[in-house]
Amino acid sequence: RFGNQAEHFLGGLAFSKLINRTLIVPPWRTYKNIPYSEWFQIESLRSYHRVIDAEDFMQNLAP
Repeated sequence: RFGNQAEHFLGGLAFSKLINRTLIVPPWRTYKNIPYSEWFQIESLRSYHRVIDAEDFMQNLAP
């Protein structure tokens, strides 16, 4: 499951960069939802492309 999520995440990141859109990073799925920022450094991704954690998006930007 981890490998599938990683593969789809990388594809989504590449696609969002290609179409110049911000990627909303969803929680990582295990037996429960794990915030992306709990396992990975989102700041490192931001040096490559615009990303935002789904929790931050829902709290601060979603209508």
